[in-house]
Amino acid sequence: MREKPESGNAVTFGLAFLLSAFGYEFMVFVMTVHIYDLTGSAMNVGLFTALTFLPRLFSPYCGSLADRYPRVMGNARFRKIRLDGRSMS
Repeated sequence: MREKPESGNAVTFGLAFLLSAFGYEFMVFVMTVHIYDLTGSAMNVGLFTALTFLPRLFSPYCGSLADRYPRVMGNARFRKIRLDGRSMS
């Protein structure tokens, strides 16, 4: 007899994702209202919205760049530094 896979983790993950997404969108909404209350300018709200949206717009391109180059290139400058901050050379 086949055992049924547990779906409790998937449900928990889905609910956590929805809660996180709701929290993020609510925070962005509150920030736009707060910026409008502070400045009274729809231009500043639009600028905030555009700057908030830019990381979402460029994330696929940044991800492809990160996948294209090996991780060692980014960490090469930190190799010679020990945990106490002194150089190993």
